[in-house]
Amino acid sequence: MPEDPGRPESLFVPEGPVPLEGPEPLAKPVSTMLYFDPCSGAAGDMINAALIDAGADFEAIATAIASVDTAGLRVRVEPVMKGSIGALRFIVMADHDALPDHLGPDALIALMRRAQVAPAVTARAVAIVERLAVAEARVHRVSRDQVHFHELGGLDSVADILGACVALASLGDPVCWTGPLPASGGTWRTEHGGLPLPVPATLEVIAAGGLAVVAAPAGIPRDKELVTPTGAAILAEYARPGLPPLALDLIGYGAGTRDLPIPNV
Repeated sequence: MPEDPGRPESLFVPEGPVPLEGPEPLAKPVSTMLYFDPCSGAAGDMINAALIDAGADFEAIATAIASVDTAGLRVRVEPVMKGSIGALRFIVMADHDALPDHLGPDALIALMRRAQVAPAVTARAVAIVERLAVAEARVHRVSRDQVHFHELGGLDSVADILGACVALASLGDPVCWTGPLPASGGTWRTEHGGLPLPVPATLEVIAAGGLAVVAAPAGIPRDKELVTPTGAAILAEYARPGLPPLALDLIGYGAGTRDLPIPNV
């Protein structure tokens, strides 16, 4: 067969199909992302437990919380079953009688600043308390300095907020996303009396953080607080709404306290 003078000598035309190969694997991920799926709600203990179950450094979390050195504050985790799903439960222990029942935001911030953690972690914890303070001030139509937390103003909140900040730092401060927060409806008994659900402070935190809400899953009874102000504030500080395409690596389940018709994780 005569040679085609217009064909470059370097051109190789294979016989038959060309085998396809994927791209070379990346030496490291382009970015690390974390997605919160609050299908049954979001509370500080659930968020901490889920992060620990997904690989956050529990020793770092426990050490940071103990370093507040107040009222014997400490935490532990234990495995539990929620329906058919295994999860972790985040448990806060302290002498709750050693502090006043209702601390203001400045008192909570002072406790956060006692923790021996990186300045960036402290700044995040303080920002979460400020989100809660602003929300409470809007609900009660008072100044920020007049705010006194009730259900929020205790050592559980210190552990939940500080623990979540340390947990996310231990995971490398990933870019965080969150699904919509479930709203159950009905009313919830608080020290202010009966309040609609989600409670007004939670709604203020969600709105200020630009997070999304959705009706609670079918089967969950009304009059159950699924999203707490603290849980909403942690997500508002770290996460943006939505779910981008991502490859799954680690998965964690954090258990809520009560039992629901669906797994409370």
